[in-house]
Amino acid sequence: MGKNMAELLRYTGNMAQISGIREMTIENGRARGMRLYHVYTGCGLEFDLLPDKALDIARVTFKGVNINWQAKTGFASPVYAHPVLNEFDRYFSGGMLTTCGFKNTGPDYVDHQGRFQALHGRIGITPCEQSWYRCHFENDDYILEAGGVVRDAMLCSHNLTLTRTVKACLSKPEIEIEDILENQEPTATDYVILYHFNFGFPFVSPDLNIDIPQGNIPVKPRTEWAEKGLDSWMKMEAPEDTFEERCYFHEPKANNGICSIGLENKNVGIKAVLSYENENLPILTEWKSIQAGEYVLGIEPGNSYIRGMDTERQNGRVDTIEGFEKKVFRLKLAFSV
Repeated sequence: MGKNMAELLRYTGNMAQISGIREMTIENGRARGMRLYHVYTGCGLEFDLLPDKALDIARVTFKGVNINWQAKTGFASPVYAHPVLNEFDRYFSGGMLTTCGFKNTGPDYVDHQGRFQALHGRIGITPCEQSWYRCHFENDDYILEAGGVVRDAMLCSHNLTLTRTVKACLSKPEIEIEDILENQEPTATDYVILYHFNFGFPFVSPDLNIDIPQGNIPVKPRTEWAEKGLDSWMKMEAPEDTFEERCYFHEPKANNGICSIGLENKNVGIKAVLSYENENLPILTEWKSIQAGEYVLGIEPGNSYIRGMDTERQNGRVDTIEGFEKKVFRLKLAFSV
């Protein structure tokens, strides 16, 4: 807004009329009882955080235009999420970000200890055991900050915590995410992680341009069906009534350790850039669905080829976190016109 703290506080005695975070509770449908932090930046960007689902990001709008995809199942409380065989498609809500892991990304499977591991893991349907938010001035900018701690643990097994901080501000339309994954056991354990960003209509349409800077590794289709559409991985065609999803794996070119994925729809006049540190997120999954009613583009930084943890282990594609070690993941979603 081009004003410093002193100027802003002369125009308003309460910054909540311009920018802030509102805590709400959803009162209907399968999301009933679920908490929500509504963040309104004052610079055209608004978004909702879900402290009862790993502090993931639900709806995002910029300049009044919807950016994210929402599954037809709607948003559901973890109370209605049952991580058993073939149930993921009933409780997966989509939203701007669903975090996946830490003991699976990929299909349901039974691990080497006979334990069932649900599709994309359980962390994204786990409530924060601590959560908070605050709004404050910092260097003449107004900062909107929320945080939470979520745990993935099993008796006689692993004990992993994720401490997430999400920041936005008054001066620029950006969402910053910093995640600290900590192994709270003395022994090492392996893990997988996937940041399942989901872009939808009207931001996603045949007018969308997808820019994923290619590195030295060629784009890999996940299936033979995806290979048939390899020449058009960078395009979103119009919806078709029956059309199986296609997935592609990228190892994008990084600039000083940062990968930047550009999405621009000139028809709606909005550009989004998803950037992230690629040291711990070397693989990018592109999920492309043009099926009618399920029209979505997934841009998903991660550390695996989402084949299920056991398959990833067999292919040497699983990272390890040592006892009491911490790993840091930083991502940013920025918008412009």
